Amino acid sequence: MASFVAGAAAFILSTILLQEAPTYKSTVSITMQPSDEELIFNQGFLGVSQFNPATIIAQSHVERLLSRPVRDRTIAIILGENADAGFVQELSTFKRVQAWFWRTWNTMNYGYHVPLTPEQELDVQLKEAVSLEIVEGSYIMLIEVEYGSPELAAQIANSYAQAYVEIAQEDFRADAREIQTLVNGLITRRRGELDELLAQRSALQQELGVGNAAIQWELLLTEQQDAAGDVEDARIAAEIAQSRVKELQSALDRASSAEIAQRMNVELVTSQIDLSSSQQRLSLLRAAGANADAAVSDFVDRQSRIGEIDVEINALTANLESLQSRRVALDLSNEARLSQVRVIDPAVPPLYPAFPKVFLNTAGAAIVGAILALIPILFTDAVGNRIKTFFDLRTEAPNRALPDISGKLLRQARRYLRNPDRRPGARLSQFAERLGQFMGRDGWWSKEAIHVSALSSETSNAEARDVLRAAIALLKQKSDSITDLDVVCVADAPAITDWEQREHVPFVFVTEPHAMEMGEVSDLLTSRDAKQQAAGGSDRRAYSYVTLMRA
Repeated sequence: MASFVAGAAAFILSTILLQEAPTYKSTVSITMQPSDEELIFNQGFLGVSQFNPATIIAQSHVERLLSRPVRDRTIAIILGENADAGFVQELSTFKRVQAWFWRTWNTMNYGYHVPLTPEQELDVQLKEAVSLEIVEGSYIMLIEVEYGSPELAAQIANSYAQAYVEIAQEDFRADAREIQTLVNGLITRRRGELDELLAQRSALQQELGVGNAAIQWELLLTEQQDAAGDVEDARIAAEIAQSRVKELQSALDRASSAEIAQRMNVELVTSQIDLSSSQQRLSLLRAAGANADAAVSDFVDRQSRIGEIDVEINALTANLESLQSRRVALDLSNEARLSQVRVIDPAVPPLYPAFPKVFLNTAGAAIVGAILALIPILFTDAVGNRIKTFFDLRTEAPNRALPDISGKLLRQARRYLRNPDRRPGARLSQFAERLGQFMGRDGWWSKEAIHVSALSSETSNAEARDVLRAAIALLKQKSDSITDLDVVCVADAPAITDWEQREHVPFVFVTEPHAMEMGEVSDLLTSRDAKQQAAGGSDRRAYSYVTLMRA
């Protein structure tokens, strides 16, 4: 019942809202490409952390999108596009009630109410209608607009995106102009520094007598190599002359005649003259080689001073080329009117409203109503102390609890009563076996009847009578020693007062799940047994049995 009421209420309310205040959703997609400066700053600012620079940049765009300047530009675009027709939407009954509520609310809280202008009203509607969503791990953002008209929802979404693109373009161009001014100033400064370094280099070259460094270096190296070669040749010639002098001196000592000795003496003198000449030449060439080495070393020292200036010149040249490239990019972006924000998927009017969805709302409300209706039952079932199952009944009344009378058991019993020759069902056989055990234990098969009574006025005992009749018939069919007992329905147990007239009569009490507390059943059965015994019974046998009615 609760599920039906909740579903019906949701259906009626959804239908009314669908007619009076439907909500249409339209979405436009934009991309936000950050500049190199933003990326460098965010990476340096965040350092090594778990935050993604894309998320930080996208969140910055979210705050800018939700700012008042963007809404004001959006309102200007919308009013400009609807200048002829106007942008006055007819108020629905729901909107009128909402406006009346806020007027009353403001008056009650502040003592007065200030009516809003159309622009202020539209600004409030924009703040309520616009929502943003960032596509994870990207620079793409979705602008969603919920409004009462599909065409206006798409128009507001596109106008909002257009307003932000225009503001981003203006900001980008303003930033580009500032950067361009800064870059031009840096280029002028770098050129001045470069000219100054070139002048210093030229002056140092004149001071050191360095012309074309490459040619001078090649000549000095050639001169050094030639001097080294000449020294090596002179050294070899001196060694050869010295060796010749030694040979002649040795041969002179061994001369066999004066004539040979005189000739060899002349040759020895000549060789000694040649040796002296070679040694003098070697000394001169070595001095020339040392001068060549000194010239090369001096050139290296002078060139290193010029090289220091060349390193600075190369660094300034590279920096100047980078600044010039940046200026060209800025000029191109200004001419092309580039922007960091672009619309990649414009909004279109939706075909169906996003809210309400009558079927989903009805089904959801019905499910929620059913759950809410079940909560007290489940709570009572979990924490209550009432008899709910056969196990509770068997715990409460040991050796007196008969199996539950379910719908299936009742159907099996009635089929068996109509056709005793057919095979009985399993549940009926189980119930009959249990009843036979109890009746045989307590010696009740000699009686003429068994009484059936309900423990509460809400419980019907007619179904229990049919089940007992079928069980007794099944037991009688299986055993000839069992008599045919009549099953009699009597008044509810609480209303029975003439227990003395029901002496030695077995009773089967019937109750329903959750109808009685734990303890009430055992008290009633014990009380009934005591009354039977007081009416003349002297034995200690059980007079009463109990079963749960689930049919």
